[in-house]
Amino acid sequence: MVVPNTTPEDQEPGQEIRLGHTLDDSTLIGITGEESVQPLLLDPVDVLNCQTLNNADHVVKPYDVFWPTSHPDGSPWIAAGVFNLKCGTAYTNGWKHIQDRHQYSTSSHPNSWESIRAAAASVGGNPVFAWDDYMDHAIQDTIDYPMPVPRDIGSNKACFSTIFHIWVGETPKYSWYVNSIMSVNNRLVISAYPSDNALVSDCVD
Repeated sequence: MVVPNTTPEDQEPGQEIRLGHTLDDSTLIGITGEESVQPLLLDPVDVLNCQTLNNADHVVKPYDVFWPTSHPDGSPWIAAGVFNLKCGTAYTNGWKHIQDRHQYSTSSHPNSWESIRAAAASVGGNPVFAWDDYMDHAIQDTIDYPMPVPRDIGSNKACFSTIFHIWVGETPKYSWYVNSIMSVNNRLVISAYPSDNALVSDCVD
């Protein structure tokens, strides 16, 4: 992770704080010295279905995917279509699976969505953004800017990854590799998480 060389108190007021792989396609998550931005992902219907009704099949967010990739033997393979992030369960896939495994850091997995959220807050990011707002944007960035190309990891699953930044002004203050695991045959987002080693993709051998 790239450690910022300024604190919110040091920063010039009015600088945009943004989230994403590229500055052009990033999302505004705050302005230094101000609180003016609203969260992105879960709306009340999603909260009801995922957290109260435990409706595993409720779709939280669809993602359009089209990426040619290849099997380990080099034969061509395409991950394409609408891949749904569903509520899921802690043990299968989707929002609840990601929440259970990757919302918080552990001794074996030091990077998490909450640690990314805390890093954004440390440079003035709006605290109204939840961990899954960061996760949502990261999934989209792994689809739009995969580095390396998506890889078949077996069992009809594809791994997408990319570098993900917290920007202050035009400077990336924090950086991580983030990874999305997709079920190609079921068109599902299984998981999404930052790499334990922030500068290494989990989609490489």
